[in-house]
Amino acid sequence: MSHSKKGRPQEDLTGRIFGSLTVLSCLGRDSGNKRSVWRCRCTCGAVCERTNRYLKESTRCVCPACDKTIPRRQKPVDENNGRRADIAGRRYGRLTAIERIDIRRHHAIWRCLCDCGNIVDVDIALLTAGHTRSCGCLRKALTVELGHAAKTHGASTTRLYNIWARMKQRCYNENDKDHYRNYGARGICICDAWRNSFESFRDWALDNGYNDTLTIDRIDNDGNYKPANCRWTDSAGQHEHIRRRISKFTNERTDYKAIASATGINKTTLFNRMRKGMSLVDAIAKEK
Repeated sequence: MSHSKKGRPQEDLTGRIFGSLTVLSCLGRDSGNKRSVWRCRCTCGAVCERTNRYLKESTRCVCPACDKTIPRRQKPVDENNGRRADIAGRRYGRLTAIERIDIRRHHAIWRCLCDCGNIVDVDIALLTAGHTRSCGCLRKALTVELGHAAKTHGASTTRLYNIWARMKQRCYNENDKDHYRNYGARGICICDAWRNSFESFRDWALDNGYNDTLTIDRIDNDGNYKPANCRWTDSAGQHEHIRRRISKFTNERTDYKAIASATGINKTTLFNRMRKGMSLVDAIAKEK
């Protein structure tokens, strides 16, 4: 082992192999960086000069001529460098990385094979962070597994869908100041079959005489929304039900606060409707 000018021992690399290079001899130090320079022979037969730092730290140790012949995407890369990391063959969820095909905005784009057979190009950052785990088939599979149809029912603009959506709003949306306190806050909820599936609610409605002139009515005002406690009724039936519900509040004087609480109508809304000329029953019967 030789020594440097300052007396520190200098490692002898003679005979060692780094990548495609075999170290032949030391040529001394370069004038700029003060690094040791070594004469090396490449597997192609060419002789070149490389510094000790290049030999120890480079991920590809070849002669300059061979370096130019290696396609950029096929060069050995540092796996700790996100843009140049070689992840070929690695699995990320359902995706297996095949090859790097591009670099966009300083991110490597990898072509991947999904377990379902589809080919998809993905940003390496999305792969390594776990944000992309399939070509899209995983989301569809999870959707079906959770019991939600991948295809929409196509009825989101219908009156019946609006009734279903507002029913859920009253029971579960705590931000609905006008209605939640009279429904969800009172413990009124929707059966699981209806809450989780509009199609289930729609099937029940059509099997039980629904049409666009009817409104949903709970037989027991303190009961939940479920097939055994709900029916479709016209305005006359709704009015009669309301009369029975509010009769106990109107014997001697009209207790509007109690009526509002019992019927789920905001007290101010009730007053405003009656001020416009509606009767008490009509004001309550109007769709919420």
